[in-house]
Amino acid sequence: MEISEAARLIDFQVGNGIQIWADLGCGAGTFTYALASKLPNDSTVYAVDRENQHLRTTYGQVAVEFVQSDFQSGLNSLPLLDGVIMANSLHFIKDKITFFDHLKRKLKREGKLLIVEYETNVGSNWVPFPIRFNELKALANLSGFTQVLKLGEIPSRYQGSMYSALLTI
Repeated sequence: MEISEAARLIDFQVGNGIQIWADLGCGAGTFTYALASKLPNDSTVYAVDRENQHLRTTYGQVAVEFVQSDFQSGLNSLPLLDGVIMANSLHFIKDKITFFDHLKRKLKREGKLLIVEYETNVGSNWVPFPIRFNELKALANLSGFTQVLKLGEIPSRYQGSMYSALLTI
């Protein structure tokens, strides 16, 4: 996926002022850069991945700081965040309720969680614990997120389609 396509998939109103975000499970940085393209100048994105990634240190006027760590434990080392993006990484977490509870403690008031996932509930070796949008919506409501908005959906080369969603505390 190209950065521009990823940016269209996660199109949302970011808001004003410098922001601090994290990309949990950043991989090669496609969604890190897509998110950075939307953030105000002088914002920061912490790109977290267990594999060493060679990411740019800036994208436009946004700082990108790579953190080599499992994203579940790496979250602990980060400051309070305005938002988190999880593009194709939530499906690696079996106990999503516990994870969401942990994640919410790292988000500022009115913090945002951007999710990009496959629209399926059939697991595989590569997508062990997928979650369809309707299931995500129910989980978010149980976890105390006040707003769940589906941003978009695109066909996937691998499994049907992918959706993007914005959750707000």
